[in-house]
Amino acid sequence: MEKTFTIRRAKIEDLDEILRLNFELFKKENKEYDPGLNLDWTYGPGKKIFSDSVKSDDNFVAVAVNNNKIVGYLRGSLFRLSWKNGCGAELDSMFVEEKYRNQGIGKQLGLEFIEWCKQKKIDYIAVRASEKNKAGMDFYKQIGFKDYDIVLEMKLNPANN
Repeated sequence: MEKTFTIRRAKIEDLDEILRLNFELFKKENKEYDPGLNLDWTYGPGKKIFSDSVKSDDNFVAVAVNNNKIVGYLRGSLFRLSWKNGCGAELDSMFVEEKYRNQGIGKQLGLEFIEWCKQKKIDYIAVRASEKNKAGMDFYKQIGFKDYDIVLEMKLNPANN
């Protein structure tokens, strides 16, 4: 299959499309894995976080473009590890529109982030996925991530889904 997309670093002009895709991610995650997700986050606090991330050298935001249309994105960020020697990064969020999946876009976005981390001399990269998101976990394993931690959660307030 011929590659019909390009991956590039995001620009501030891409913010509306990145937010649109992030909102789609939140809706999907909310429906399929975590009904407690705050669907107002993307256009509330998320807007500033993504805007700041695009402008910051300590964050990585890339977009996948197909025929001049942004069809996917990835956001990652650096952090200091207090419990380990070294520096870390986290793949914070990634989404590819459904009709563009299984074309290597997500893989290329992930590999671009990993390469950026190598250039930044990062020692560890983390990513979180819902335990129910088997396809997501399988994808991350395909690009080199390994099981490391299990995060357990207890819901105390049933009113907050």
